[in-house]
Amino acid sequence: MSRINLFLIGGRWLFKHYLRDEVFEELSHYYVRSRYRFEVPEQELAEVRDLLEREGYEPVLIRDPEPFSVTKPAYTEMKEIVKKSVHKEPRGNLVLFVMKDEASVEQAEYLGAKRVSEKEETGNL
Repeated sequence: MSRINLFLIGGRWLFKHYLRDEVFEELSHYYVRSRYRFEVPEQELAEVRDLLEREGYEPVLIRDPEPFSVTKPAYTEMKEIVKKSVHKEPRGNLVLFVMKDEASVEQAEYLGAKRVSEKEETGNL
């Protein structure tokens, strides 16, 4: 079973995952091509979650994105980090990323990003 983290950000459940073609087709109306992610309204989550489970995926609901959050100075190389993030937003002279999974957090750190510490806040995502 392939695990998929779904993050509650801005009132929508966001996730990024390569799905089999037939599953992607069923969920395509949730896919935001410009952001390369799925955005599921709260009221439609149960239906999407059921479909993913029926298709052999393990959806994991994450309400607190902090453990998956990293920052990187603005105007620095971040293309590889963006590819593995489900959300990004500017925070002063930094860019905050919510990464799709723990492996992506570790890769982002290797590429120069810093984990958001418990002292810092991810704010109202």
